[in-house]
Amino acid sequence: MSVRLAHLHHHTGWGMGESSITDVENQASAGDLSAQLRMARTLLADGELEASRNWLRRAAETGPADIKLELADNLLTFIPSEVSEGIGWARAAAEAGSGEAAHRLAVLAAEGVGGQQSWSDALDHLRRAAALGHRVAQAELAGLSGDWSLAKMLLGGDGDPPDSGRLGHGVDLVSWLKVPAVQILLLSPRVVSVPGFLSPGECDWMIERARPYLKRAQTFDPRTGLAQVQEGRNHSCIGFNVVRSDVVFAIVRARMALLTGHSPMGFEDTSVLHYAPGEQFAPHYDFIEADTPAAQREIASSGQRAVTFLAYLNEGYEGGETAFPVLGRSFKGKKGHALFYDNALADGSPDRRTLHAGTPLKRGEKWLMSQWIRSRPAWLSQ
Repeated sequence: MSVRLAHLHHHTGWGMGESSITDVENQASAGDLSAQLRMARTLLADGELEASRNWLRRAAETGPADIKLELADNLLTFIPSEVSEGIGWARAAAEAGSGEAAHRLAVLAAEGVGGQQSWSDALDHLRRAAALGHRVAQAELAGLSGDWSLAKMLLGGDGDPPDSGRLGHGVDLVSWLKVPAVQILLLSPRVVSVPGFLSPGECDWMIERARPYLKRAQTFDPRTGLAQVQEGRNHSCIGFNVVRSDVVFAIVRARMALLTGHSPMGFEDTSVLHYAPGEQFAPHYDFIEADTPAAQREIASSGQRAVTFLAYLNEGYEGGETAFPVLGRSFKGKKGHALFYDNALADGSPDRRTLHAGTPLKRGEKWLMSQWIRSRPAWLSQ
């Protein structure tokens, strides 16, 4: 039995013996779309990325828009990524009428993935997605035009969007990309406060976008290089990668880049965190300790976590401060306020004064946006 077929055989969900698996492969080779997808998805689950991609490519050649987009997302999100090809398949899916694919192109243009960043292209793709009925795109355009109440309603699946010909033509991107004045709280390590970094509408948007996807937060395991559940971090969160993200997030990331001086290409996935009473993030460092081979490989491939950027999305809760025990300081921002700080010294080595914690929440709920920024551009650069 081949290694590939052995992997398929271990997928008990197939409910078939080895001969039947061979039949599926033969059907896929003969051009059966369903069999090609079964091969691609099972191989992906078994970690055989390139073999999975090859079957997806065959399926996407003749398949509908959603399969073309599935291939695009595979190429964009799994390492090694194939950005140019992924964008090409996203375009093909959009041309075939996929609003989701048009929305993906909007995010890619806003982030500058695979080419020059273009806000005008991002808006064009966003309007196209909205015209194709993409609900998140319709909500984004409403919010960026200033009507966040309509945006929230559309995001929740309620109400009807304005006429597609008018939707989003009141967006003033120059205004949205402006950054507010900062307050230097500490020079060494650098700790900076940004009052009014997010508008109330942006705060609400991030909360509502995150709410359906929250799951138990994880941390980097330096032994394996993978994510792990840690007892001292018992809150929930969700990361917004290029597939889940949107243009509102891209605009916020652009403002963070302007304030910190780091390229968005060095940004990890933006996360939204939620704390319920009793939940916390125990004292920890955000930098990666280079004390295991897995951690050293991570730093070599993607750089050190040089900066942490936090934005407070709500208020009215008790506890939940961002505390720095070594510095003897704690912070609790108002809704829309932000805080960022350096995790590494000028030579790139870890700054252990940045030990910090999300203290236990006593009452209410706390929502926070968190952004880890690497020391050099690496995101989707493979």
